Amino acid sequence: PHTSSKTDIYMPTCNYPRLNMKHVNGASITLIRHLIESILVSVDIAIREGALFCNVTCDQGPFKTKQLARLGLCEKLLVAIELSGRINDTQLGTQAIIQTYGLLAPLIHHNIMCYPALKVLLYCHAALTELPGVVKQKKHAGNIQHMTGVITFYLSKTLHQWGELEGAALISENGHELLTQFDCLYDELSEQSHAITPNNKKKPVKRPDNTGLVKRPDNTGLVKRPDNT
Repeated sequence: PHTSSKTDIYMPTCNYPRLNMKHVNGASITLIRHLIESILVSVDIAIREGALFCNVTCDQGPFKTKQLARLGLCEKLLVAIELSGRINDTQLGTQAIIQTYGLLAPLIHHNIMCYPALKVLLYCHAALTELPGVVKQKKHAGNIQHMTGVITFYLSKTLHQWGELEGAALISENGHELLTQFDCLYDELSEQSHAITPNNKKKPVKRPDNTGLVKRPDNTGLVKRPDNT
């Protein structure tokens, strides 16, 4: 049975990234972008090699060991999220958040409440509200909206059970505002798809004759089919 206490479930700590701002400020945007991409690739390889998929909680090893590995990869992804915010790269930042969510998805699905995972998800939730243009990514809007709703529900529920009522209310409010922006995007796209003007009307598609015969008009203007011979 699961418990709502912070100390009942032992989990290792997951530290927030502490970047050396001297080196970050001195690096070019291209170099930072390559670093973020290398982090994402290395984490993806580690997930495949360690079988740390989003649909398994404990596979080929004890439960504690797998969660250690998940949180270790989350620390790397937090660096990628932080660097993405520094260069305002919404696409890479969103990709890092999605990978982080995939690592912690089993804990969320089984309602396993642990403080380190809560810290990571709080970081991701804040990044979703701060990264510019997250809602405008039309290609992955549905997946991002679903992820935002799940993270918001998990955080608000966990904080409420731990007695952090103000924090739970703040997370719910921020999540509601972000989800409302997604709804506005869908309404806008729906209006655009239903708007029909004379210039963009599609021509009717001509269907082929099922009999395979060619229709030829005669002198009277009627249509007749030739003989099969």
